Amino acid sequence: MQRDGWFDGRGRDLFRDALVEKGKQIRACIEDGKVDDEELNEQFRTIIDKLKAVEPKLSDDIHKDFWDILQDMYVYSEMCLCYNNPERIATVRQFV
Repeated sequence: MQRDGWFDGRGRDLFRDALVEKGKQIRACIEDGKVDDEELNEQFRTIIDKLKAVEPKLSDDIHKDFWDILQDMYVYSEMCLCYNNPERIATVRQFV
């Protein structure tokens, strides 16, 4: 498959197409009206497995850049989980 820019607006779009391409997966998680810890943990394990597979293929410079992006994405995901969720906020506060 030819590379398509993630944010160039000329083809596939990273975030919009994620819901389309992974639609079956997310529908299975939300069909009962909630996302539980097991579903979150399964998705997290999927991400970790894919990162472990790609990490050895990265140059040192790309590895450093990707590390920074992954940390920002993780902070963003924690912010989303904390939104209107005092129990999650209490968990995150122990690290900051």
